This record gives sequence, structure tokens and C-alpha cells, in this order.
Amino acid sequence: MRIVEKRLDKGCIVLQLETPDDLWIFYTVVESGDIVASKTTREVKFEGSGESRRIPMNIAVRVEEVEYQQFSDKLRVRGVVVEGPDEHGVIGKHHALSIGVGSIIMLYKEKWPKVLLDRLEKASSSRENVMLVAIDYEEIGAALLTSQGLQKLLESHSHLPGKDGPGFEEELESYLNRVASSIIELVDRHGVNIVIIGGPGQLKHRVGNKVLEKICRKILLYYDSTSMGGYAGLLELSKRDIVTSALKDFELIKAEKAFNEFTKLLQERESMVAYGLREVEEAAISNAVRTLLVSESSLKTSSDEERRRLLKLIEEAYAKGSEVIIVPKGGDVEAQVESLGGVIAILRYPLMHREARS
Repeated sequence: MRIVEKRLDKGCIVLQLETPDDLWIFYTVVESGDIVASKTTREVKFEGSGESRRIPMNIAVRVEEVEYQQFSDKLRVRGVVVEGPDEHGVIGKHHALSIGVGSIIMLYKEKWPKVLLDRLEKASSSRENVMLVAIDYEEIGAALLTSQGLQKLLESHSHLPGKDGPGFEEELESYLNRVASSIIELVDRHGVNIVIIGGPGQLKHRVGNKVLEKICRKILLYYDSTSMGGYAGLLELSKRDIVTSALKDFELIKAEKAFNEFTKLLQERESMVAYGLREVEEAAISNAVRTLLVSESSLKTSSDEERRRLLKLIEEAYAKGSEVIIVPKGGDVEAQVESLGGVIAILRYPLMHREARS
């Protein structure tokens, strides 16, 4: 999650949701009576022609209900429109905003409780360290993607001779080696988990290959095309969907690591884990849940009653400081969590009086 802007004097925080976990944190923060604004589409009838079509617009609604949109990756925020384009007569009408990963949202509250502010700050500060690199034949730029935007780490010019001049390839190779060494040094210094290299042509791949050959720590490396290198290229790269995709991949790795810990404890210290909705609910009530894993599929295919219980469990886990991981669909880990009832937990301490499992 990225806090794009905070204007607490006006009761407003602007958020960008970057992972499935962010979606559920937002779910636990928004309340009835809040105002949520986002880009949306709405069907509009045009007088005279009798035609109607969906058109994009920015709309703010006073929240009446937030629900999980079954069989999709979205939350639906329903309410009465309090702000929107006057020419379409939407103010005072009901509307449902569809909120998903990648959405940018303005959330207004009359008063922000400290516990909810802390929850957003924690989600923002714990986002994985992503470094963007933009390179072309003229310049290189590198920056951390932080909750406040780009934190510039490196910007320099190549000073390469003309491509047709003597010694160009040797100079280029030296330049790329220096760039790769700088990237590795920045990765180590800032604890970077994800590196995304952008630029025109093949230079980004040549640099990436050199980084992978020399780097000692494990990172996720991605490529995307930008029209230029340097800081302008970084700005271009920061707006691409590749950032969201990379963060989702990292969520899969985080879920796999937690599931492996759960499996080891299940074999060696079974009292330190819980699985299945009823058992995990009991652990959560006792504040015993350290890490909660919920399969994304269980939130989409459960009965209304089970889904309500799962959402309440997630909200309670966030409120009590548990780590919550929504396991993205489509991988082996999600299938294994599904086979254990769709929800599992690693405990802070054993529950001595828990009934024996059948």
C-alpha cells in the first residue's frame, strides 16, 4: 500500500492499493458514513437520442455498505453520490465503486481514529523495497519506490562516444559493468527485494544479466520498456503495471515461506498451528494468532455466512496486530491452504484447552 497524500486537516487520505493484502486492509479501515472517491464508470442516458452508454468519471460516495464482489478481485463500495459531474445528474443517486488492486482512492473520515491511522502507516511502511532503474545510451537513473514517491538514489550520464566511433563497444561494456556494480551496491545498502529495469532497446537486459551474474543476495528482477533512461524514465516506469505484478509475485513468495513454517510446525509442534475456520476463529478470539493465511478462493466461493465469518476474522486479526496474508489464487500454496479449509494460522502460543482434532 502506498499513502499518496495525507491531508488530515481535511480528513482525507489518498491511497494506492498494490497487493491483495492492501485490499483487505482497506476493507477493515473504511466504515459506514465515510466518503470514498475513485475513478469509475456509470451508465448515462443522453436526452434526445434515447441512447445510453457507460462513461468514465470521478465519483465520491457516502458509504452505506462495503462488500466483497464474489468471483472477482474487487470490493464494492456502495453509497449515495455526494460529488460527481453535474452535467450527468449523478449527485444524490446510488452508485457502487469497484475497488481493486491498482486503485487510487480518496478516503474521507470526520475523525481518524489512531488505530486506523496506525494500520495504514504500518501497511505503507512494510511494503517491500522496490528499486526502479531506467537506462539508455545517455543516462542511468535509479530510485526506491517509497510510500511518498520516488527516492532518488542515482542519476548520471554515460559520456559514451558516438556509436560509429572507435572503441564504442568497449566503452559501452565498461559503462554497463559500472551500472551493474552500482545497482548491486544499492540493493545491498537498502535491502531491496525487487528490481525493475526499464529503458528502450536491449540495454536493460544486458545490465540485468550482469547484475544476476554478480549479485549475492536473492532478488526478483523484472524488465519493462520506457522511452528513455534517467529520472524521466523512472517516472514513466513508476506508473506501469509491472510494479503491481512484481509486488504480487513477492506476495506469493511471502505466502510460500509462511506456509512452509506452518507445515514444519504441523509436523513437529502441532499445538502451535490451527486450521479450518472454526479452529482459527477460536485462536483469534484468544489473541493467539501470529500469522493468518486466507486463500483468495475461499473468499470468492464460500457461502455468504462463511464469507462473513472470514471477513470478520480478517478484521479481528488486523486489529490485534497479527500478520495477515491473503494467498493469491493460482499457485500450489493456495491449493494447499484450500485443502485445509481455506484458512490456517501460526500461533503465538499453544492453546492448551483446544479440543482434539477429529
